Formats: sequence, C-alpha cells, structure tokens
Amino acid sequence: MNKRSTQYWSGAKIQDEGQEIGNSLEDLMVQALTEFKKKNTVFPSNVVIYRDGVGDSQRKAVLLYELPQLQAAIRKVHEIDANSTEELPIKMLVCLVNKRVS
Repeated sequence: MNKRSTQYWSGAKIQDEGQEIGNSLEDLMVQALTEFKKKNTVFPSNVVIYRDGVGDSQRKAVLLYELPQLQAAIRKVHEIDANSTEELPIKMLVCLVNKRVS
C-alpha cells in the first residue's frame, strides 16, 4: 500500500472444503484496488499475484478460471467494458508456485 511496500491490505473469503480453485478473486481484487486508491489517490500501475499450492494438473484451470477474475476486477474499477480489447491499465504478474507433494 505504500512506496516501500511495508504496508499491505489483506482480505479473506471462506471456500468449501477441498475447493482448490478460487471463486472470490474478483471481489477481493476490487476491494484491494479500491483500498490502494483510497490511500494513494491512484490505482497501482503493477500488481504481483503470488498463487501458492498449485498442483501440476491445476495450472491450466488456475489460468483459465482465476486469471480472468483478476482481469475482470481491473476492468471493473477502471469501468472498462468486459468485451473491450483495449490493454488493461494495470500490469499484472502472476507467479504460480507448485504444490509440494511427498
């Protein structure tokens, strides 16, 4: 939330037991972006998403289901039509981290 990256916003949503793919990411991202703008008067230009616990078989599902939710949140806060092909005003880096299986 600040220039030195020492202040953070945090939010949580409860998911059903065993549910691995997030279904509340759009709402959480809208909240996070809104809070950032309240504190800094502008939206961030870059966002890093650290997605932990992704199994090899889930990578594609995460990218096909979770990533569009995050992109939709950016469109929503910037009031960009969902069908627009214009480039999103916030750059996003998504880092998927493998689930450790023993």
